[in-house]
Formats: sequence, C-alpha cells, structure tokens
Amino acid sequence: MTRPGAPHCIILRSKKEETTMPLPIFRTDRLLLRPWNPTQDAIAALGIYGDPRVMAGIAPGTVDRNLAAVVYRLRRYAQVGEQGKPQGCWAVMDLRRGQTIGNLLLLPLGQGQRSVPGLSQPQPDRLEIGWHFHPNHWGQGYATEAAREILDYGLSFSWIPALYAVVLPGNDRSYRIAHRLGMIPLGQTRRYYGGQPLQVFKKVRDRARSGLPLMGYSQPS
Repeated sequence: MTRPGAPHCIILRSKKEETTMPLPIFRTDRLLLRPWNPTQDAIAALGIYGDPRVMAGIAPGTVDRNLAAVVYRLRRYAQVGEQGKPQGCWAVMDLRRGQTIGNLLLLPLGQGQRSVPGLSQPQPDRLEIGWHFHPNHWGQGYATEAAREILDYGLSFSWIPALYAVVLPGNDRSYRIAHRLGMIPLGQTRRYYGGQPLQVFKKVRDRARSGLPLMGYSQPS
C-alpha cells in the first residue's frame, strides 16, 4: 500500500521464474530509480565510472577506461537482482533533464567491485547500501534522496533488521550523506574490500537495536 504523499514504487516483473525477485522502480519528485540496461546506459555509466573523482571514493587510482569495461560492470549490476533477495543496483535518472546521473546499490556487505578474494571477509547475510553519482550532480541532494528510497525498501523486509554503508576515510561527502540518512557510525574496520580501512555506518529499522554482534570494528584514532 502506498501512503499518501509517498514516492511512487512500481514492481517490474520479468519473464523469469516466479522465484526471481523483481527489481522495483522508484520515483520521487525529481528522480527515477530503475534497473540498469548495460547497452543503452553504457555511455552515461562511463561518465560516472570513468571519472577519477568518482572512483577516488570507490577504488582510488582506477577508472573504467572504455565502454567495454563499463558494460561489464553494468552486466554484473544487472545480475545482482536475480538472486532471490531484495538487492540490486538502480540507475538514477534526473527526471527534469532526462539524464542518468548516478547509481544506487544494495549488495551483500563486502561483495562489491572492490572485493579481493582471500583478503575480504564478506558477510552475505548483511546488506550494504552505496551511492555513486557524477560530480556534476554532487551537492544537490540527489544521493540522499535516492538512498532514502532504497533504505526504506530494504528495511521494509521484516527479516532485514539493519543496512550498512562503508566509506573510505576522508570521504567527507559520503560521511555527510550517511549522517543525513540517520545512519549510525560504528567506527573503522579492515574486514572488507582487501583490508583497507573503512568507516562503517549502520541504519536499523525504527532506530531499534538489531542485536547483531559488531565484530571487527574499532573507533578511529
């Protein structure tokens, strides 16, 4: 049921088996969050993941250098929503301009593109939210607006008590977004993504304690 004044949510059902959880489409006053199309969205995605300013907050020193690289990335994103869980990656469109300006992710914690086999310690029972936006659209509230939709979506499932975010130290922009989303800072950890230090944030349903153990975290010095 849609509450009065709530952003519009549409469920897309594919021709796949009914056991596959469809990826919802979300609409706010300014934004549309929809599944990625690896072919049609490649140029827009290259503008995001080919920009070193974006990648400095994801995997510093790397960029997607061509369309082939970003199509591979988008195909991986398109597969995320096919695992029978409320997870996926959404292309974020500016409705006024008709442009794809960012990406919203809801993935198993520690299993994103920065993972290093043998070094990362993913926790597939916990979900991580992430936001990647083109720099031309930073500072306008788009990431917060889109992330709030996905937070509400993830926490609408009774068996998901909390969502997490991990942020590289010094990424003050993402720190502020996490704060605006009401996420609680847990401290730093090297548990995920190849052992690099990361600030961990947590959002629980109705601000109640989830009872999950907070393993591997330490307060930053």
